[in-house]
Amino acid sequence: MGIRWPSPRGLARPPGSLHTRHVLQALREAGLSDPNVYERAQAFLRLVQRHPADTRPQPPVTEVANENVPYDGGFYFSPVVLEANKGALVESEDGSYFESYTSATCDGVLSLLEAGVAKEDERVLAAREWLQSHPRLDYPEGIPEDDPEAFGDAIFFYHLAARAEVYEALDWPGDWRDAMSTELAPRQLLDGSFVNTRNHLMKEDDPLLATALAVIALTRAAR
Repeated sequence: MGIRWPSPRGLARPPGSLHTRHVLQALREAGLSDPNVYERAQAFLRLVQRHPADTRPQPPVTEVANENVPYDGGFYFSPVVLEANKGALVESEDGSYFESYTSATCDGVLSLLEAGVAKEDERVLAAREWLQSHPRLDYPEGIPEDDPEAFGDAIFFYHLAARAEVYEALDWPGDWRDAMSTELAPRQLLDGSFVNTRNHLMKEDDPLLATALAVIALTRAAR
């Protein structure tokens, strides 16, 4: 069951893996070449992709050392804004920690690549392996399907767009292009738009947003 923890009042809400990805993409497009910026981004991304060499504690509510949390290669959203993590809060003998989930892992992969990390780097390979073991297109795995807020349904189109971008960036093998088109085609309305009728929490019930995300996925699949 996913748990959302309240943010401390008066504190700014720092970016998570999603925001980091889009900022890095914008900086690359703008031609920024300062290596310090990308090194600092990699340091942040290490926080949201657990690694056995990292002994810093998990988010302050969970207070579990990273070395006691399984490094599965996946990403979660934020080590600070705890309620923004849509993955399950997993209980273990050492305590609790946030589970990796698909959309955050896709954003993590794209962030690493934009930060200058090679496709052959162990961080990218580990995330790729996680995505290979969580291949569902109809639902972003890692987000509990019994979550009362149904966030997995709320990010349906974002999940497909981000996954398609990762698949294209990593030269993903197999028939993912046909599978992506097959998943989206029945959801297109007569006027050409797409709308998320399952959940409104992430604004995908707005056809402007849902259609834009669907176009990203379909464009990548068509290339």
